[in-house]
Amino acid sequence: MSSAEIEMLETFLHCIGRRAKISTVKSGYGSTTLRVQVGDVGLYEWLLTIGLVPRKSHVLGAIDVPSEFLPHLVRGLLDGDGSVMDVTYDGTGKARGKRYRTLLVRFVSASRDHIMWLHERISSQFQLAGAVQRQQGMWSLAYAKRASLALVGLLYPDANVPCLRRKREVWERFVRES
Repeated sequence: MSSAEIEMLETFLHCIGRRAKISTVKSGYGSTTLRVQVGDVGLYEWLLTIGLVPRKSHVLGAIDVPSEFLPHLVRGLLDGDGSVMDVTYDGTGKARGKRYRTLLVRFVSASRDHIMWLHERISSQFQLAGAVQRQQGMWSLAYAKRASLALVGLLYPDANVPCLRRKREVWERFVRES
């Protein structure tokens, strides 16, 4: 597993109950990233059976996850390829001259099939509406303020769930200050 964030790799190792060295490696583009490698054929084969495949960016589709584990999977997807954003913007039309603050949650993937699956699962299980868009060859699934607040509330039910703290803290700060 590779990530630019050591916390992501440490959380991954904790969640799978393994210890391994986190190394710095050069990417094909010359930049450096962090990587952890775990030798577990059984885990690898299981990940393949549920839909997590090598070089997943363009080919990932549905992930076979039971409903009770969907919040954990979605939280992992948010940590890996998503954003929790506290955004301030200027009003337009009748609201011109006013400033508004909102919370936005967004998932990004090169795979349309994966974004469409995620959109459908979140919609059907949590009854939350999101918007799918394509920009510059990437697909995104975004949620407006009310849906974002509801979604992150489901993803972070308590302070002890494994996650990237910086993303959870954006939501916590927004709630405190709103």
